[in-house]
Amino acid sequence: MWTKRKPSTAYSRRGNTSSCRARAASENRYCSVIKDSDTYLEFLLITGVSKFSRVSIFSDLNNLADLTMHRRFATLTGYTQQELEHYFAPYMPELEQHCQLNRAELLEKIRYWYNGYTWDLQISLYNPFSVLNLFANGDFRNFWFESGTPTFLPKLMHRDKVYRLDKFKVDELMLGNYDLETLQLIPVMFQTGYLTLQSKDKRGMYWLDYPNREVRNSMLIFLMSEWAHVEPSYTTPMVVQLSDAFDDNDVPAIIEVIKTVFKKVPYQIFLQDREAYYHSLIYLTFFYLGQYAEAEVNDSNGRIDCVVKTPTHIFILEFKLDKTAKAAMDQIKNRGYAGGYATDPRPKVLIGINFSSETKSVDDWVVEEG
Repeated sequence: MWTKRKPSTAYSRRGNTSSCRARAASENRYCSVIKDSDTYLEFLLITGVSKFSRVSIFSDLNNLADLTMHRRFATLTGYTQQELEHYFAPYMPELEQHCQLNRAELLEKIRYWYNGYTWDLQISLYNPFSVLNLFANGDFRNFWFESGTPTFLPKLMHRDKVYRLDKFKVDELMLGNYDLETLQLIPVMFQTGYLTLQSKDKRGMYWLDYPNREVRNSMLIFLMSEWAHVEPSYTTPMVVQLSDAFDDNDVPAIIEVIKTVFKKVPYQIFLQDREAYYHSLIYLTFFYLGQYAEAEVNDSNGRIDCVVKTPTHIFILEFKLDKTAKAAMDQIKNRGYAGGYATDPRPKVLIGINFSSETKSVDDWVVEEG
């Protein structure tokens, strides 16, 4: 968002993304008109996604001050917790009844789905678009996905071989970087709202992460679609099938779903970049499972490929590429991956899986009780 008070000009963030190059010439003319009208302007507010103050084609409108992480404007673009509870209080009883939740449980679910944006690392905001649609529709849905995710973002991630967005570490200069000719992934993801600030270390570096479940799931749907070469509408059913298989403690069904994930990837494309495809699709699939699945889990003995916790079991999975399922199982045992869950009374299921780049599928797997 740009806001202008004579004689200074300022800029902030977040709107609906569109083709930057296609709009460049018209926006340049628009900014020229604003500059020429400076004498007559007392206050001006312009909303949008990307920061153009350092892009040469917008030199007609210069001397912009960036409001993106200005603490005085930290609550400008979303609902605070107090605002949510105050202004939407009349509509909550109906939603409580429909969802069969009490007030505290409902507020926690709304927070999990639609909260998480912060521009000063102190105040966390709700997405207004999603909150308004929640109460208008009377149900929890992925309104972010329905509003449309630009397909160029997953393609940009695929180009850069990036399949996970959580836990990015950047400096403030990177967050404001914008180049029309060579789009940089992290600034675009931050400016379009797929990433938000999580923390700041003592050296002034920022950690970024998904703000909430809604945004994370929207991106995972499109990322799995891009990497697995399937329509976005097919990604969620695949993950639901995998979730059901874990709930049923059905290891053969788990293996079949994993095979399905790789089925439509063109063979020649997979061979060109098999390591990236192997790691990305495994990670995305299990990360998309949500609350009770952890992908690439770090412990004192190394990094476990995946841990899935159901109400009745804990599954520990290790994947190998062009080796053997026994080698995967030996790693689980030799490094004591199950030891970190020894105090949990649920039975431990150890699964070693080998993936063949030649067949583009699981060719061997073993399972044991831990």
